[in-house]
Amino acid sequence: MKMLLFLLTMITWSALYAQDKHPAKEQRPPLPNFDPVNNERFGKDYVPFSITTLDGKQIDNNSIRGKVAFFTFWFKRCAACLAEFGELNELYSHFRNDTNVVFVAITFDKKEEITDVLEKYEVAFPVATITSQKEASRMNYGRGFPSIVLLDKQGKIRWSGTSSVTTNDNEDSLNTLTVNSAVKLINRYKSE
Repeated sequence: MKMLLFLLTMITWSALYAQDKHPAKEQRPPLPNFDPVNNERFGKDYVPFSITTLDGKQIDNNSIRGKVAFFTFWFKRCAACLAEFGELNELYSHFRNDTNVVFVAITFDKKEEITDVLEKYEVAFPVATITSQKEASRMNYGRGFPSIVLLDKQGKIRWSGTSSVTTNDNEDSLNTLTVNSAVKLINRYKSE
């Protein structure tokens, strides 16, 4: 038993020592996001996609090249999704006229099903509807709702996971972006 305990201790210390001596070559997200799925995808190409916003704008992998893309995933019956619409409006206001940022809220609800929600919450940001919940899961890597995917100008994933946006700068959740931290993160990838 003592030998097993000794071996476990040595393995743990070896792993910790190796992490300190061999830092990751690729830069990690500047915000705390300990979602292991996010870390696996960090710096990889985003899935192929093609969506159309409610105002008719076509968006796909090619159209976002050279721009930072912020996708948030939601649906009408998701209370947490609807609760962040005010913060998403605020975040979008920072980039409304910025041609280097693509900001879209993506839902699998049909257009006629969400008109009342968009009016009630005075949604200012672009919304796209997609064919199914399965397609939403493919695009957000099965991370649930609300969730966020942030892509850099090369179409590489810089943030993905079950996340929400809040104005509370003291938020304790590791999967929460504040409006301010999201603005900084988007601006960072815009300038790279």
